Amino acid sequence: MQGILKEIYNYKVDLVSRLKLKESQKELENRVLNSNKSRGFYKKIIQNIKTGNPSIIAEIKKASPSKGIIKKKFIPEQIAKIYQANNVSCISVLTDTKFFSGSNSDLIKVKEVTKIPILRKDFIVSEYQIYESKVIGADCILLISEILSESIIDDYISIAKDLDLDVLIEVHSHENFLKYINKKDILLGVNNRNLKNMNVNVNHAINIVKENNKDNIICESGIKSFDQYHSLLKQGFKNFLIGEYFMKSNNIKKDLMQFTNVEFKV
Repeated sequence: MQGILKEIYNYKVDLVSRLKLKESQKELENRVLNSNKSRGFYKKIIQNIKTGNPSIIAEIKKASPSKGIIKKKFIPEQIAKIYQANNVSCISVLTDTKFFSGSNSDLIKVKEVTKIPILRKDFIVSEYQIYESKVIGADCILLISEILSESIIDDYISIAKDLDLDVLIEVHSHENFLKYINKKDILLGVNNRNLKNMNVNVNHAINIVKENNKDNIICESGIKSFDQYHSLLKQGFKNFLIGEYFMKSNNIKKDLMQFTNVEFKV
């Protein structure tokens, strides 16, 4: 681990320590008892494939470490309503404050105005954050293989399942892809962005996945045009996590409809 990824990891470890001083993990676990049943993130993705339509996980994020502020007029609940009204399968919400200008309240607001499953997009480094994710209303959590060992990821998956949370494991390297390709009942995201240096290559997922393109695989990051998306569909991808393209759009509804009105056979 190096560069910005190490900085984020260290910050999150320190943040969790500070959060525990305000509310212990036991207190947080007790709050989970009042949480609602999850909306079924994994189930929604897999079921959507049967319809012959791609699954779009549309992301809500204000900023990123590499691009700074992406969307100046940022009202998460308004964006979420547009997403839901235009047939996205699920929504991803950035909740990291320091590096992405997000917050837990962004996810809470999105949950209140939508009925579709929500991914909490953050850097999970402690089981404390898994309970926190349940409390704020997430239906799925992200576990990043570049910062967590396989044994820790297995432990976190177990905790998540006990809490009725789905799991998206994110990989970048081919080595990590092979570790998790056959793991059952999880979603596997291949990130086209190298988290060590933030460089993006939209063809990275193609090179990593090759002939192993299963229904639970999600192509993440780097899609800057409908043509790129169309090309990835032809390569066999069925599920996509797209954020920056929609956040930069002057007409999210128009651009989103172009993406959601296509089928696999193109």
